[in-house]
Amino acid sequence: MRNLNPTITKAKFIAPSVVLAGEVNVGVGSSIWYSTVVRADQGAITIGENTHIQERVVLRSGLVGDNKAIVIGNNVTIETGVLIEGPCVVEDGAYLCAGCLLLPGSQVQKDAVVGTGVVIDAGATVSSGTIVLAIAGEGNPSQARPLTEEEKQVYIKKGQVVAALALDHEHLNTSTIETVMEEKMVTAKMTEILNDPDRFSETPNYVLTPPKPLGTFLGPNQVYYPSEKETTTHTVK
Repeated sequence: MRNLNPTITKAKFIAPSVVLAGEVNVGVGSSIWYSTVVRADQGAITIGENTHIQERVVLRSGLVGDNKAIVIGNNVTIETGVLIEGPCVVEDGAYLCAGCLLLPGSQVQKDAVVGTGVVIDAGATVSSGTIVLAIAGEGNPSQARPLTEEEKQVYIKKGQVVAALALDHEHLNTSTIETVMEEKMVTAKMTEILNDPDRFSETPNYVLTPPKPLGTFLGPNQVYYPSEKETTTHTVK
């Protein structure tokens, strides 16, 4: 089996539940989100710079043939639940929508978009600047057409949002352990103080329970009248 030590170069965010196995290379500024599996035990998987792979994605190097590698370019966004089987190439700026499937030998060229749930068959190519959509209805195949300028901006913006969120999640996950430990220490100390009766043995009672003025109204039909020996509450009839 190949080298099982992944290489991560200043990635922006790698979620704790991610599995990286084999010859995985992750570029600068990229993120890999929760429960994603990148399995490069049969061939290398390269993830470029500023590329964002969201939850429950599976990248699996090929099982047969001389070329089993997966290459993901720069500035690529891969949504939830995508499956990519090697060998496969996804070029710079491509966008893979949720649940799509890229079969061995397929290629997604620069700035192309693969729509939700679309299957790119083995050996097929999605041309640069096009979008492939799944058309509902029996007998209607997936169709490809050029992206409009408006669509291009929408997918660029979506990628930028994911990149910004990656910074938030990186901070959340790196600070969690330290924050939790600090909170536990503070909670334990406060519990110790509150459970120690000697801490308050010399504190005047009025500091803990301030005295009420004569005739203080306590609630419906009740007024407070202190006596010399005890506190009494009288019902107002």
